[in-house]
Amino acid sequence: MDDREKKEEEILDVEENRRRLKEVLETVLAFDFPLHELDRK
Repeated sequence: MDDREKKEEEILDVEENRRRLKEVLETVLAFDFPLHELDRK
């Protein structure tokens, strides 16, 4: 594996991590608001 291939693989890893983080964040946000509403009642 040459340097160029290695860099491309790292970029793919970063993109995969970003996508996962975005999904996790969206899930947290989706659950966060209703829970706060329930706490206030």
